[in-house]
Amino acid sequence: MRTPLAPAGRYRTQALGAGEYLLSHESVPPRGIALALKRLMDLAGASVGLVFCGVAYAVFARRIKRETEASVIFRQTRVGRNGRLFTVYKFRTMQVWSEKRQIELLKHNEMTGHMFKIRDDPRITPLGRLLRKLYIDELPQFWNVFKGEMSIVGTRPPTPSEVACYEPHHQRRLSMKPGCTGLCSCTATMKSLTSKKWWNWTVDT
Repeated sequence: MRTPLAPAGRYRTQALGAGEYLLSHESVPPRGIALALKRLMDLAGASVGLVFCGVAYAVFARRIKRETEASVIFRQTRVGRNGRLFTVYKFRTMQVWSEKRQIELLKHNEMTGHMFKIRDDPRITPLGRLLRKLYIDELPQFWNVFKGEMSIVGTRPPTPSEVACYEPHHQRRLSMKPGCTGLCSCTATMKSLTSKKWWNWTVDT
């Protein structure tokens, strides 16, 4: 497949099957050495993180399965760099019917814009609250980092439904690889976080 020359950056194509292709334009020219070092740091961090993930699985797996009545690992489709879809992994902290019930809870949403957050979410299990408080539920995402779908530091990977509501300037988030943690995750609280502040922090990560 031939693509036109880009004034800056480069085009990338990905075969989706059935004769369909995804064409994306990377507007920022890649800095080879810096990106290679970042990737090496991600691989080293992910290797250590996966060890901790294995320990956490051995400790919490049975109780997670008992409280949620579902698989220990929660899988969800997220949107990565340049709009590419991938599966993100987490320890399950909610009941198996949680995504269906989100529609009922929209009236309690404490965020504006594309995010959904409520305090004392009734879908979260007792163990799930502990795992979230200690960020243990995020440990399986080191597998995404190891595979190159995410970075240790980056923006939160949005869901396809969130991206569908994006305005043109929001697309900037998709120009970078999503991450396990960032400025927003480390600094913000439910009480202080607004959609505008969340957006500024995610793109400044």
